[in-house]
Formats: sequence, C-alpha cells, structure tokens
Amino acid sequence: MKNKKLYGFITSVLVGAQCLAPLTTLAAINDSVDYGDRFEQFYSKIVGTKDSKGRGTSDFFSPDGIPYHSIETMNCEAPDQGHESTSEAASYYVWLEAMHGRLSGDFSGIGESWRVIEDYFIPTDKDQPTNQVGKATYAAEYPLPDYYPSQLHQDKTAGVDPIANELQSTYNTKTLYGMHWLIDCDNWYGFGVRGDGKSTPSYINTFQRGEQESTFETITQPCWEEFNWGSESGFLPLFTLDATYSKQWKYTDAPDADARTIQATYWAKEWAKDYGVNLSQYTAKAAKMGDYLRYAMFDKYFVKQGAQSYTPGTGYDSCGYLLSWYYAWGGSIKGDWSWRIGSSYNHFGYQSPVAAYILSTDSEMKPKSTNGARDWSKSLDRQIEFYQWLQSDEGGIAGGSCNSYGGQYQKYPSGASTFYGTVYDEDPVYHDPSSNRWFGMQAWSMQRMAEYFYLSGDERVQPLLDKWAAWAASEIKLNGTTFEIPSNLIWEGQPDTWNGTYTGNKGLHVKVETYGQDLGVAGSLSNALLYYAAATQKHKTGADWQTPYNAAKGLLDCIWDNYQDDKGIVSSEDRQDFVRIFDQEVYVPTGYLGEMPNGDQIKPGITFLDIRTKYKDDKDFPRLQAAYEEYKKTGEFHFEMNYHRWWAQCDFAVALGTLDYLLDEGFFKTDETGGTEVVDPKPVVTITAPATAKVGDKVTVKVDATIKTGSVEGLTVKVNGRNVTLNNGEYTFTANAAGEYTFTVEATSDKQQVTKKSATVTVSKKDEVIVTPVVDEVGTVTITAGGNAQVVVTSDKEVALNTVTVTKKFTATNLTNPVVYVDNVGAQFTGAPWYAALTSDTKATVKSLGDNEYELVVTFTSTQKISAGNGVVTADMRICNSDWSNVGTITVVD
Repeated sequence: MKNKKLYGFITSVLVGAQCLAPLTTLAAINDSVDYGDRFEQFYSKIVGTKDSKGRGTSDFFSPDGIPYHSIETMNCEAPDQGHESTSEAASYYVWLEAMHGRLSGDFSGIGESWRVIEDYFIPTDKDQPTNQVGKATYAAEYPLPDYYPSQLHQDKTAGVDPIANELQSTYNTKTLYGMHWLIDCDNWYGFGVRGDGKSTPSYINTFQRGEQESTFETITQPCWEEFNWGSESGFLPLFTLDATYSKQWKYTDAPDADARTIQATYWAKEWAKDYGVNLSQYTAKAAKMGDYLRYAMFDKYFVKQGAQSYTPGTGYDSCGYLLSWYYAWGGSIKGDWSWRIGSSYNHFGYQSPVAAYILSTDSEMKPKSTNGARDWSKSLDRQIEFYQWLQSDEGGIAGGSCNSYGGQYQKYPSGASTFYGTVYDEDPVYHDPSSNRWFGMQAWSMQRMAEYFYLSGDERVQPLLDKWAAWAASEIKLNGTTFEIPSNLIWEGQPDTWNGTYTGNKGLHVKVETYGQDLGVAGSLSNALLYYAAATQKHKTGADWQTPYNAAKGLLDCIWDNYQDDKGIVSSEDRQDFVRIFDQEVYVPTGYLGEMPNGDQIKPGITFLDIRTKYKDDKDFPRLQAAYEEYKKTGEFHFEMNYHRWWAQCDFAVALGTLDYLLDEGFFKTDETGGTEVVDPKPVVTITAPATAKVGDKVTVKVDATIKTGSVEGLTVKVNGRNVTLNNGEYTFTANAAGEYTFTVEATSDKQQVTKKSATVTVSKKDEVIVTPVVDEVGTVTITAGGNAQVVVTSDKEVALNTVTVTKKFTATNLTNPVVYVDNVGAQFTGAPWYAALTSDTKATVKSLGDNEYELVVTFTSTQKISAGNGVVTADMRICNSDWSNVGTITVVD
C-alpha cells in the first residue's frame, strides 16, 4: 500500500508537468474518493430538494417539472431558446434517476421522469387524433431554404408500411408511442397547448427546409396547426406547396433519445433488483417505445432500399434496420386522415447497439409485437456492420449513409461507396454546421457500443473498440487544472464499399481541427472509455485497459475539481455564431405574410431576431447588443456565455456513477506488480420498513446486508443517531411519539469496504391519520376474460385522487405471476383544466386471495380533485403474467 501511495504521488507530479500533453501514465486508484458519493452530491445540486410531488426544484426545472435544455434562456443551438426542452433532455432524466436509484435505493425518480415523458413528450390521444392510418404525400427535399416550399405530389404513392397493422393490433390503438423532440416549456412563443395560446408546455418544431437550414434560418412553428398564427393557412405554405391546406397536427421523433430512454430504463430495472423494487410498469413502457421506434428503421416514404429511384417498397424491402435521423407522423385535427414516415438518412451517431441488444434479448423488455424482437435482433447485426464500414484508418467513425441521394432518390455518383444499397454520406441530414464535425457524436454513440460490449462480450466489436478507444484516448490532453478534448473534426475520403468485412479503410481519414472543454462530451467520453476498459477486463481480451481508464478518471477528477459552481458544471464559451442573431436573413417566400403569436411579422427579408423580438427582453441581451455594436466597429464578434446544459450535467453525473458502479463490480485495480487485481466489492444493504405509522403502533424494520465475494464483518444500525440491536435481522419498537424515525445502517466487509444506507418511518398522531376511502365500483370496473381492464372513477363529493383506492375481485385459471400494465389514465372535466393526464400517477397491483381468487387494487398519487358532476377518471390497463404466458380465463366476482 505504501508503494501505491508513492506511485500515485509521482503520477500527479508527472501529469502536472505535462502542459496539455496526451495522458498515458496509469493513475493509481485514490481510495479516499467515493465516486458514488460524488454522484449523490452532484445529483442534489442539479435536481435540488424535491417537492411534495417528487419533482426537481432547481433552476433546471420548469414549473411542470420538465428539465430545461439549459438554465440560461439566451441559447440557440438545436433548440432556439434555452427554456425549451428536448426528448434528449427527458432521456437523460431517466438515466440520471436510474443511477440515483442504484446508489440510494430510491427509484421514485424513475416514475417521475417517465411521468414527464408521458405527460409532455409523448403526444396524448387528444394531441394526435387518429381514426384512419394512411400514407404520406411525397415532397422533394432541397439543399437550401430558398428552394422551399416544396410541391406536394399526390401522384406519388408511398410504399407499404409493414408494421402499422401489427402495432395497431398489438396495442389496440392507431396512435403512436414515441417522443416528439422539442417542446416550449414556458410557452415563450405563445402557441400554447393545442392552439390555446396559453397552456404549457407546447409542442413546437423548427427544422423543415433542407440540409443547409441552420437554427438561425428556421421559423419556429406549432405542431398543432389550426391557422391561429402565421398566414391564413398558418405556417404550412412556408414548407409545402398545395392547392389547399387543412388544419393538422404533426410530430417528429429523435430516435437516439428514445433509444437512450430504453437503455436507461434497463439499468434502472437491473439496479432496482438489488433493493427488491419492481419496475416492470416502466420496462413495459420502454419496450412499447422500442416497438414504435422501429419506424426509424424505414425509408422516409417506404421506398425500396438502394433503388436509386422513387420505387415504393412492398414490405420490409424499405427497411434498413438502422436508426435513421427521425421518424414523423401527422394527421388531420378532425382525425379523418393521417400519415407516417421514416427517414432516408442514417447517422452513426444515432445508432444504439445496446438498445437493440436489450430489445432483442431481455425477456422483460422485448416488444410485445410479433416481429419486434426479431427486427431489433437484425438491427443489432446491421448496426455493428455500419460502425465497421464507417471506421476510419485512424479509428474515428465517419458520418453515415442515405437512401435518397440529393433528397430526391437520385442515382448515386459513379464510384460512391455503398452499404446495403445506401450511399456514403459524410455529414447526413445537415451541413450548417456539418453533422459529423462535432466530436460529441463520437462520444455519445461509442458509449453505447462500449456498454454493449461490456454486457455481451460480442467479439465482433472488440477490434472496432480497440482502435477507436486508442485514438480517442490519445487525443485527450490533461494537466492539473484543465483539459482539452477534440471539438471539431475534419474528414477526408470515403470508406470502401461494404462487403461484409472491415478493410481498414485506408482511404478514409479523420483529424482533429480544434480542441475544447465541452464538459458534457467529456463526461460521455469518460463513460465510453470506462465501459470499454471494464469490458477488456471482464471478457479477458488482453487489450490495454489502463490508458482509457486513466484518461476517463483523469477527466472526471479534473472537472470535479475545477469546473463546478453552485448550479453544476460550467465552462466559458465564446459564441461567435451569435452574430447571426442579428445578421442572418431567414428566407420567406415572396407573397407570404404572417405573424408570430406576439405580433412579430413573418415576411421576406426578416432576420432571426425579427421573429424572436422577445429575446430583447432577455437579461443577457444588453451584453449581446453591445458585442454586436463592437463588431460593427471592429469586424470581430465575441460574446461570452457560461452555459449549464441539462444533458451535459447528466452526462458528467452518470459518468461519475458509472465509475463507482464498475469499481464496485471489481474492475480497475492493479496489484503490486502491475497486474490486474479484483477490486473488493462493497456490501449491498436492504432496509425494509413502512413509510408511515401512527402513535402506538408496533413497527418492525428488517435489515439485510449481503456481498458478492468475501463477507460482511460489521453491521451497525442506528435510530435517530442511537445504536440499536437487531434480532434475527429485525428491529421492532413501539412508536410512542409522533415524528420521524430515521434508520441508518452501515455495513463493513472483510476488506473494509463500507456501504451506508438509511430509511425513515414517519409516525403521526392518531387524530392526524387520514383513512384512505375504498371506492368499490364508483362508476364501473370491467375486466375482460383475457385480462383487459377499465376502471372509471367518479365521486358524489369533492375528493383528492390520492385518497382513493379502487378494488375489484376476480378469479383467473392461470394467473401464476401477475403484473398490471397501466396503459392510459386521464381525467375529463367540464371546465378548466378540462383534461389531466394521470398515467404515471396511477398504480395498479393484483393481490392473491387464494384458490385462484385475486383482487385488483388501483391507487393514485396525484392530488388532482374530482367532484360531483365534474371529473371522470378513465383508466385502461392489462392484467398479465410477467412472462406473458396465457392468464387463462378471468371472471369478475360480483
């Protein structure tokens, strides 16, 4: 141990002297650093003290509990205002809460993050009224906004959608279950919910007009188009040309965000098992999301892959089995027509082999549809080949491919490299800026690949990761107080046409153009390198794990020590591109005249700021205006901002938690001779205690401490700081006074690894106890023979739903391991708020009463009130066996 401490000191001296040289020396593990504790500290900082509904209260959260894209409102990148939010942010929220659950045992945040997803990102039935599923009308894509609107061609029929009927029959709905990518949390634009102009949040969209349309050239529009703003036909004539326009809705899914949500929910499920927590209702939601995510595997208009002409597909011949840039869907506000499209562009940065692996192999997360798991199995293989095809000579991964060359299914240039019929595209989808210039795509996507390798040990991806990790780690530069990682990349050449084997791609090259301190990317890069390093040990590949481990740990330590403030992590950025806020003309076709909700005119010749004049009220605008005035004098524009982006905070936090997790699993330690030594695991502590009790009750608290290897040598239990003794793993006491009884457990292993955990029992006076009313068949409770259940709740007096319990007894002939999947719950009112989404606020369980008799129990966590004549709650759910086996015949007991 003395030698290890000395070695660590020598390493720190060498690192400090490197002056931003690549870090190659192995850093000894600092046993005094608890990365799990660091995660929890940081989690508390960025989430804040949760309110009574379990929602975050820090500056990152909107009043609805939605994480903003950034705390700062003056922000224009993919979102064009900081208090918008994205499905990306929602997916990171699930990941953050999964890691918090692993360390604390509190998985309530999984329910809250999924509430945000279902209430605000997945359009409700009211947001996507669909009575008929149809096909999209073809419109050509063009490179520049100036070429729009694009003519709709009624004579060009889209190909066959081979999964629409399958999904409808599986889930008994024509609506889709995917996240729209962009919402206006504070109703900054004023579109409101379904065109009401005032409610929050509102579904909005920006990018619509070709690969050269930067954020600064977009015209933000509502997803619910009722012609309330814009021209007399709303915003539609800006994008498509048609004889007449109909009131409609339309949404766009970002597949990488849905895939990240699935990935995060998987880990939440796995970690919850250590605490005896069942998250099956959320894994079912993730599996359902994965079922619909298959739309991203198909060409935009379901055109045959590799046709090089507009050749409608007849089934799966339009499926590329890759996660394309988007899928989208829309329809009439009346519900009498609708359309669905995939995308013709595939970017390596959007792929998720780990999600494909989960959806195709995990019995708890396989989609319910007939072909869902099969399609994801094929997708996993195709994605792996895609990465192999795109790996450069140096190791970085190039852009991707497209199935619609020129946006119009044109013939490919002679000599162009192809992959299963699609053509190589250096920067798929957008060119301002280039979609594969940003190094963040490397970190995000390869984190998923490294995690997949860790879970599966798939030998096919080891050479890919060996080469990429060596390249990425070599480009990290550290000294004692700062760091640099790649920022922008330059690409040359193209890959060899894919023939099933990686050729080395000697004609495809990448080099780093600029370096920077992107904190979120650094977190993701660390996460990727950590999983890769652990996988090399876990699967005994013999590859160098020390260098990537050292680089990842060095980045995390550097950021922790040097880049924190009271809100999170932050670094200064010179937003030179913000000059476009003033100078960038936003193309508007001749003859179009419209208005934004605040009265800003939409007409030819406008700038970005002209249709976003509310930015002039932003607290940072005076500085921005001053920077622009200086630019007009000197020709140089500089504008410093310190951003707290939600995704960046989460990427850093999750990387801290990942390091703690992998250390606990036994990785990253060397013995005295430099060889690999298993890290001593920590004990796992489980506390089983009632959340509440009343004065006079006898309360029993059970404590269990286990460990994977070794033994638990010490176990101390304290109640409000006082030591108590367990009897056969239990402590029983009489609650003589009201108040909080906090149990703190500390378990110590034979290797002196320590785990601490606590739980609190809240004791109230007898006259303070609220008895929960049992509402049996208030309205109706119906259960079909196959297990579909509907609960309708009404009340003859005002009652808060969290005081209501609904029960119904039934018999079942083959219900062996019952679970209940809550599909959709909502409350309808005769006045404002008119409708309340309650799916994530509803819990349903089945209790066994013996002799094949059971009881369905439905409770609510929402404080929403219903009263006589105002408020009808309708809850649709399914009673199933956890392994999806037949439940037999269900009969309701009268």
